[in-house]
Amino acid sequence: MAKKYTANGRSLVSMVLMATTVMMVAVAVFASVSVVDCQVVVPVSDKRIYLTEQNWYLPPSGAYAQAANPGSYIKMAFTGSSLSVVLDQSNTASFPYATLKWTVDEMPEQKAVLPLPSPTLTLAKGLDASANHTLQFFLINSLQSQDRWYGPLMHVNITHFLLDNGATVQPVDSVPATFMQPKRLMVYWDSIGEGVEVMGGGGDLVGNNARVTWAFVLADALQAEVSVVAWGAQGYSVGGAGSVPKLWDASGASSQSAWNWFDAKHQRTFNGTKGCPDYVVCGHGTNDGLRGVSTQVVFEHAFGWLQAMRNVCKDSWIFVAIPYGQFEPAAVKETVAAYTAKYPQDKKAVLIDLGAGAATGLTHFVNGGSYTAYDGIHPWFWRDGQLGALLYK
Repeated sequence: MAKKYTANGRSLVSMVLMATTVMMVAVAVFASVSVVDCQVVVPVSDKRIYLTEQNWYLPPSGAYAQAANPGSYIKMAFTGSSLSVVLDQSNTASFPYATLKWTVDEMPEQKAVLPLPSPTLTLAKGLDASANHTLQFFLINSLQSQDRWYGPLMHVNITHFLLDNGATVQPVDSVPATFMQPKRLMVYWDSIGEGVEVMGGGGDLVGNNARVTWAFVLADALQAEVSVVAWGAQGYSVGGAGSVPKLWDASGASSQSAWNWFDAKHQRTFNGTKGCPDYVVCGHGTNDGLRGVSTQVVFEHAFGWLQAMRNVCKDSWIFVAIPYGQFEPAAVKETVAAYTAKYPQDKKAVLIDLGAGAATGLTHFVNGGSYTAYDGIHPWFWRDGQLGALLYK
């Protein structure tokens, strides 16, 4: 008969099985994290990291996260004395095409222009290794004149973050409540939404900054994280800069209808971890008006979008706003009126009209600009903040 070895009354077989179970649980929890060259490698798909849901496309493998919308951002909590991010720049432009900005522990922002000299960008170093830290990381602008849709050439592609050996990522909802907001807001807009010339002239990489627009003021007021889906020159019925298609088209094709696509290759599904937001705000109409599209055509596309949006997001508040400069007011008003008449049970589709007061200085292009706008259409950053507050009211 074989001899049974024991330790403290337990068989060695039992102890091995228990140890194996513990190891399997640990592997399941930390499978996404590895150590390479004395640094902790954290995939961007790690569930403890927050990415604005309707901006970042992640493949099923979780190998990368890609965003093209200015205003896309990431939030992260971590320990250790340093933090770096690693980008895949293999399918992006070789000339300056976009700007990143970030803040660690709410210190003054730093910035970098894409493409980077090397794939690894140091975000912080020399931090207190015994303390907890936070990161907010933004894509604030990109060239409007280049492909933003079919490649897209204008995008940021993140594969992973690097931490000190022994450092950890913390769930973003475990840090102080002020870091993460409980609600979710999605904004469909045009160049005013992506912050074109909000800081003045000098070109897209100088004057544009989606981070300082009315959308973030509104989000703070609503206690929401915001996905800004805004493309310069786009409208309900007209395509935007960088080959972006119109907001909505009956075909649903990615080459014709942008509202439920991240880009031409990747569809926005509004399910799972990227589910419907609490609030949707759409303020298109400016570019339809500037290009002389008929009221009827604008109405047809706006109504089509509103129905489609409600079909996938059945419980979200949907606010349809007349643009700040009062473009296409008849089409926008008729959209909500017709929708309400057809679906009287839906009390969460609402018209917003800020009126003539909000439109001051924003109604037409002006050589030299106006008091409220760099060019008579795109508000200065300070006016953007006021408009966000007006939207909330």
